[in-house]
Amino acid sequence: MSENTGHASEISAQGLKNDPKRLGRILFGALFLAVFVGYYIAGMDLDKGTLAQPGPGMIPGWIGIAGAAISLLVIVESLLGRSESGRIDFPRGRDLKDVLIFTSMVIVYYAVLIPTLGQYIASALFAVAFIRVVGRASWVKSIIIGVVMGIVLTLFFAEALGIRLPSGMILP
Repeated sequence: MSENTGHASEISAQGLKNDPKRLGRILFGALFLAVFVGYYIAGMDLDKGTLAQPGPGMIPGWIGIAGAAISLLVIVESLLGRSESGRIDFPRGRDLKDVLIFTSMVIVYYAVLIPTLGQYIASALFAVAFIRVVGRASWVKSIIIGVVMGIVLTLFFAEALGIRLPSGMILP
C-alpha cells in the first residue's frame, strides 16, 4: 500500500466520525444488506421453479440478490467517500408531524387495512392519505388520485397479469 493510499483511507475514516450522512448511509446499507440476505434465506425453502414456470421462491430469490447488491454498492460508495456528505437536517415542526403521521399510516396499513379491506381498497386509501399528508395536496385531488390508483391497480393485476390480490374480509 502506498503512502498516499494509507493517508487517504485514514482521512476517509476520520471523515466518517464527523460526517453523519456518510455514516448513516453505511449503517442504512448494512441494515438493508442484513434484511435482503434474510429475505433471500427465508425464500430458499420455496420452490424456485423454472423461467418458463416460475415457482413461489423465484421472486424472493431475485429480490434478495438485487437488494443485497444495491446495499453493498451503497456501503462501498459511502466508504470511498463518493456519496453525499454533511449534516443531517432532521424534520421539525410540521415536517416532523408529517413523518410521524406517515409512519403511523404505514403501520395501520399493513397491520389492519390489507387483511380487513383487501389490497385494492387499502391501496386506494393509502394513496389518498399519502398524497394528502406528504404531497400536501387538497382532499379532492388526493381522493381522485387515490381512487384512480386503486382502479388502475385492480385492472393491472386482475386483467393484465391475471393475478387476484387479497380481497380482505369485506369483499369476498
